Amino acid sequence: MNKFILTSVFCLFTAISVFSYSGGSGSAADPYLISSKADMDELAHIINNSPQVQTYAGYYFRLTRDLTGAADTITTLVGNGNTRYFSGIFDGKGHKIAVNRTGIFGNIQGATIENLEVTGRITTYSCYRTTVPTSYYIGGICGYASSSSISNCRNN
Repeated sequence: MNKFILTSVFCLFTAISVFSYSGGSGSAADPYLISSKADMDELAHIINNSPQVQTYAGYYFRLTRDLTGAADTITTLVGNGNTRYFSGIFDGKGHKIAVNRTGIFGNIQGATIENLEVTGRITTYSCYRTTVPTSYYIGGICGYASSSSISNCRNN
């Protein structure tokens, strides 16, 4: 019985900590708060690697400060494939995010990105294997968007 309770408490703590960010519950009134590179990395990890596909459709995120220092520079895309995309609402609240090599969102579908400024450098390359080309989509804010809204954003 004690082993069951201990295991249950551990699983509950793990589930809560996975979705903690810097606060918030993901609702419109209480969005998930993004205040560090670690928060953005956590979002990318959940979207890109979660065993069960998570797109955050209907969930709200709010950037609470600029992420522009060397330790805050974003290097991991949020959304990295046809089934790994972001569908939530991300409000930058006028803050800036610095990037290096990649943009912020690799793939968004049915998402809203607003009030965000992205600075930095993004790069990609083309690769051809015999006669079959490999394509890359790239952008500072978003590389590929489908049925989404990007408004009041700036890309430097």
